[in-house]
Amino acid sequence: MVSALSKFGMQSGLALLVLFGLMISAGQAQVESTGSSKPVNFDRAIYGLGLSAGCADGLGIAYRSHFPGTVSFQLTAGIIKTSDVSFYDVGFEPQIDVYHGELNRFYACGAMSYFYNSPTSGSNTYSGPFRLGIGAGDEWGRAPFTFSFEVLLTYFSDGTVIPLPQIGAFYYFY
Repeated sequence: MVSALSKFGMQSGLALLVLFGLMISAGQAQVESTGSSKPVNFDRAIYGLGLSAGCADGLGIAYRSHFPGTVSFQLTAGIIKTSDVSFYDVGFEPQIDVYHGELNRFYACGAMSYFYNSPTSGSNTYSGPFRLGIGAGDEWGRAPFTFSFEVLLTYFSDGTVIPLPQIGAFYYFY
């Protein structure tokens, strides 16, 4: 029985060694690759329209502009008006690319927005309508359609600070 266990242990150890060797060689190949992992910088400005939903940058229709290089910004606005409720928000989000590949873009971002919600009384019901955020996001997809996901540490003007996700979908014009 001891010889059977030692034989199994040697085979498992050899299999693990081969597996680690394959992982190391695959990892080296990825580092040296010049295909889809090659960073991309725009030589001209591109513009996008879409939808964005987040507590730090707003909820609604969004416009995004990516300048040549690594800087971009996003403007978001939304409005809903019924006979009982008035809701609107406006937001601004600057972004700086950390990595920009052909299929995804990882970026650092900040955001600020103002939310207003009022029933027929005419006063804002939000205790923290002004918001600031800082965090990171990732945008992926093949142009012209992309999707983004961000996590921002969000400060509300009532003193609350919590990390919150944000999502977006954009169509880019080149």
